[in-house]
Amino acid sequence: MAKIEIVGYKPGNPTHAEYQTKIINVSASVGISSVNQLKDVMVVQALLKYALEKRIDFRGEEFPEPCGVFIKTTAQLIKKYQRWVNRSRRVPVSIDGRINPVKGGAYAFGKNKLWTIYALNVDAMERALLEGEAGGDYIEAICQRWAFLRPVLNKSGTGSLDLALE
Repeated sequence: MAKIEIVGYKPGNPTHAEYQTKIINVSASVGISSVNQLKDVMVVQALLKYALEKRIDFRGEEFPEPCGVFIKTTAQLIKKYQRWVNRSRRVPVSIDGRINPVKGGAYAFGKNKLWTIYALNVDAMERALLEGEAGGDYIEAICQRWAFLRPVLNKSGTGSLDLALE
């Protein structure tokens, strides 16, 4: 299940609190030939839509509403996003049409490339900061826009079983 996790982003010191940040992470891969669990797909669709719908390079793209069903449009957006990251950033991501979870030490890089999920979180964070949404907290901005994601991300005071606390 998708969740909020702390990851490191500085080479050589990813566990130092000063070099850590919260991200929305998936529990299994999303994309072409992937596990595509409902809640993971849902948060990837929300991140793609939130982070990219107002960017010039993605104008005219069809962004599906976060529904958790992996469809062709989501696959196309993931690949287009990965190509865009490689053109616009100094640190590449793999262009494989998949979004894998950050794992193996909770560090933003895997096999000398940035995790796509981490790059997507950074772009969502940038939008929230630039537009002043939810005080710059992109996770909260996403939860405000799609309230059904609160329990998925465990941001509503619910337990791990998604049961409301009384």
